[in-house]
Amino acid sequence: MFLLNYLGGDIIFYNVKEKIYFDGKKQVIVYKDYVIDKGFNRSSSNHKFLIDKLIDGDIGTSEYEFRKNINMKRSVRRTLNEIYDISRCNCWELFVTLTFNPEKVDSYDYDEVTKKLKNWLDTIRRKSKDLKYLIVPELHKSGRYHFHGLFANVDYDKLKLIDSGKRTNTGLVIYNIDSYKWGFSTATKVENTNAVNKYIAKYVTKDLAKNTMYRRRYWASRNCNKPKILEKYAEPELLIKSLETSRNLISKQVKQYTYVNDDGEEFKSEVIYFELDS
Repeated sequence: MFLLNYLGGDIIFYNVKEKIYFDGKKQVIVYKDYVIDKGFNRSSSNHKFLIDKLIDGDIGTSEYEFRKNINMKRSVRRTLNEIYDISRCNCWELFVTLTFNPEKVDSYDYDEVTKKLKNWLDTIRRKSKDLKYLIVPELHKSGRYHFHGLFANVDYDKLKLIDSGKRTNTGLVIYNIDSYKWGFSTATKVENTNAVNKYIAKYVTKDLAKNTMYRRRYWASRNCNKPKILEKYAEPELLIKSLETSRNLISKQVKQYTYVNDDGEEFKSEVIYFELDS
């Protein structure tokens, strides 16, 4: 298959994505059974498109629900990948939790709580321009929303951290954030940035995804580092064998995904994730 646009030198299709992180480590993703078209328009599978097809009678209710479910899975996977990439590319100082006082904010209303969060983040950033943050929502069993986040380049005076008098199980000081006025808040210093990178994404659950479909699911400051991403085409079997025998291989993870084409036909594919040391 001819996959390179040699006139412009740009790849039109790819089946390998390489992510290079700030510490030199790499994640190589091999899409074993198919290639990705870089010119594919995601809007062809969005919610409005599906509703129009349902109204026009081009698809039935069962196919509409099927495609919507596939779209949700794709959306959640993209969100998780983006959160993980950002969290992994930065050295974090604080892990924070922000809740909402029901007397001040309707914490069942996602639009209202995200508006309050954004306003507070904007205020903090105006006072502390170097601050980095990555914030994700959590949907509690009660139906209320609160937020968890990672902070770096923290100006402790401007953030207004106050010792709560409590400690974690490992003896770390639990702070309250006095500049946050919408509810209860805590902040603790990050001991292991690698561990917290994986931890922060766990809040993006299936239930949260359903309740926030087509809405923002995380907030990251513009000064957050992101990985360098390279996309290319390679013969899958040869590349997989090479990566499996590499002396820099840290881990390998195989995942099975279900996809759907424009005709609603379902097919499965294998995606392999390789973690490599620098």
